[in-house]
Amino acid sequence: MLYCLRSLAAALAASLLAAPCFAQAPNAAGQKFQDGVSAYRQGQFTAAEADLRGAVRLDPKFADAHNALGIVLQRRGRTAEAIAEFEASVRLRPTSPDAHYNLALALDRQGEIKEAVQELKTATTLRPDFLPAHYMRGSLLQKLGRHEEAAAEFRETIRLQPEDSRAHYVLGNALDDTGAHDAAIAEYQRAITLAPNSADAYNALGNVLDVEGRHEDAVADYRQALRVKPGFAVAHYNCGLALDALGRHAEAIAEFKAALKSDPSLTLARIYLAKALSEQNQAAPSQAVSTVAVPSPQAAPLGKTSLQRGRELYNQGHLAGAAIELRQAVAAAPASPEAHFYLAATLDDQGRPAEAVRQYQKAISLNPNYAAAHVSLGTALYLAGDHAGARQQWHTALHLGDAAQASEAAQLLREYHGS
Repeated sequence: MLYCLRSLAAALAASLLAAPCFAQAPNAAGQKFQDGVSAYRQGQFTAAEADLRGAVRLDPKFADAHNALGIVLQRRGRTAEAIAEFEASVRLRPTSPDAHYNLALALDRQGEIKEAVQELKTATTLRPDFLPAHYMRGSLLQKLGRHEEAAAEFRETIRLQPEDSRAHYVLGNALDDTGAHDAAIAEYQRAITLAPNSADAYNALGNVLDVEGRHEDAVADYRQALRVKPGFAVAHYNCGLALDALGRHAEAIAEFKAALKSDPSLTLARIYLAKALSEQNQAAPSQAVSTVAVPSPQAAPLGKTSLQRGRELYNQGHLAGAAIELRQAVAAAPASPEAHFYLAATLDDQGRPAEAVRQYQKAISLNPNYAAAHVSLGTALYLAGDHAGARQQWHTALHLGDAAQASEAAQLLREYHGS
């Protein structure tokens, strides 16, 4: 997901520029502080660091100087040192929302997301109208999978700035992740009203409509995304999926080819292109290529379970219905690796990779020898950019005694060994 946060440098600079001025002639530490601020504003970062260190030496309890020094160090890429200065500033003046915010920015850069979320909570408690802090906290909560809390932060952002189209877009993302599809649709539509050229919002709206089984409407929104952003590879790919679900294979093929032309590394588009070509040529079902390593469905007896219905719907390409059935299957049998696996496969095909990864991992935790889950998890991780993790999963699948999955894993390793 894309978020509307200002860049780290811009946010830090804004905080530094807001540093207090001295109404009277400053003392020695204060003069060093002002010299450091002036040097920073002129892009003289070495001089700024020297002056601000001088201010801190002269007055170790000078909270603003610690905060400003942290900003300069962060600007110079020295995050660990910056964190130490921000922490000193917070200790000396715990009621400063800016210091907590700057500390959160640095902690996020360091990968300490949970700690950053807590600092942002403190910042917004101290300053309830601190819009960038609400926005950033919502973004980080999304990363942590705490979607309802993220939605609350984005709602607060919208309350403070109702005409921010990007805030409506990210709120739509958070609502979609909680399963509140109607509310998500409303937010995406509001985002589009405020910013009619928002390709991301059109694409996201298409995704929700496609999940709801409204494939024709989804196609229309994907094509709107492509109208305002030609060559948008993900929108071409998503449009291809919706067209394929409608049985319009020739159009789907054209979209998958367009996606690959824009982004040759989009592996799923290549996989679904092969699938659509097979369907167009009326190839046998066993020859069609699937996004995930789903075993052939078993004949379902009368009185089918949610898992059986979900599997059938999945294999027929009815992803919205499959997701509903498979979520019920997971709720009814949380210890069933198959239920988690098929739910993961459905989420994967719906373009919800983070949720899919969690379900694949759950299936594997319940059955460590589930070769198909290892292969599919590897594919999902690869697409998320975790190439080492992907190869690890594929290597595991080689040694689990499933010849078909081992063959697929070997092929994937050969094709992507250098990634």
